[in-house]
Amino acid sequence: MIRRSVVQPSTPPRSAPEAPLDTGTLRGESPSSLHIPTRWRWTVATSAQRALTEIYVPELHAHARQVAHLQGRTARDQDFPVELLRCVPWGARRPALLIVGGMGPLAGAQAMHSALERFGHEREIVLLQLCSVPDRTLALAENERLGVPSPLHHEVVQALRQGIAAAEAELETRHLGPVHVVVACNTAHNFVPGVIELNRPDEAPGWRLQSMVESVARSLTDTTGRGGLPVLVLGTDGTLRTRLYLDPLQTGGVTCVVPDPVAQTSLMAAIYQGVKAFDTDAVLHHGQALFRQLITTGAVGTAQPFVVLAACTEVPEIVTTLRERGDNDVRDLLVRATVADPLRITLDHIGRLDAGQ
Repeated sequence: MIRRSVVQPSTPPRSAPEAPLDTGTLRGESPSSLHIPTRWRWTVATSAQRALTEIYVPELHAHARQVAHLQGRTARDQDFPVELLRCVPWGARRPALLIVGGMGPLAGAQAMHSALERFGHEREIVLLQLCSVPDRTLALAENERLGVPSPLHHEVVQALRQGIAAAEAELETRHLGPVHVVVACNTAHNFVPGVIELNRPDEAPGWRLQSMVESVARSLTDTTGRGGLPVLVLGTDGTLRTRLYLDPLQTGGVTCVVPDPVAQTSLMAAIYQGVKAFDTDAVLHHGQALFRQLITTGAVGTAQPFVVLAACTEVPEIVTTLRERGDNDVRDLLVRATVADPLRITLDHIGRLDAGQ
């Protein structure tokens, strides 16, 4: 987990919010003609990790503050630029890893940091901050309202597909085998089937999508299946409404718990007004309201261990903030919680694939 550093950036933060790459541009361009700028390229994993912690994340915070100051509202994913952050170590011997982040940008940076910790010198690791992808929860709500895939749904699919193809074309170690692609947004997994279907039969992609949902279902079914610890599923409204994790986990015998509407409202506020807006005080306020409501309704017990499934990439940041700064009652509760992070579980799965397991 990246924590905000007090070290001053060695390069100045952006002086004003940059215009993000419009999804209309993504939709109108072919993958081969779409160019995504590279923000940084490293050859040493530890240098990349330090730059993420000491420069990049503080710049994201500064950018969010500028949005709030200049536009009088909290920052959204789409306020940040589309860009690539690349680590290409000398002597890489494993197929490259492409992380599709930007949904939100802090979660993307944390995903790359985790991948660098896990694989480091073994492979090329590229973070695509695809911040221009429209809001996934809004797209799913539109689908539900219309009863068919909405225009916004198709925008999400096209943005993901074209962004992945453009980023994959920039990789330097494609000769090592099909690229592992991880979409570091749980809600976006609802759109992944459409991304795959858009590939023409004669256009076999040079990448393999590694599903966080499938990785989690395998892992938690093995470790918390019938008779195991209850799993508290914390995700966006869209993830819960589509039962993205609930169906495969319950089929595997996992006991799942979901927030009631009051707790879910607090969770969404902690995600959107807190983590995505880079407002730690909002994370703390709404995060504590979430867990206190879960205690009140009996969704989690104050003495029983449980698993928190981070079914939104912002949830690990919420839990970490509460463990560090929360009031005693919430901190005592979270002592008994084990966080299941789909991104880390998927990285472990890729490691096992490398080992032939």
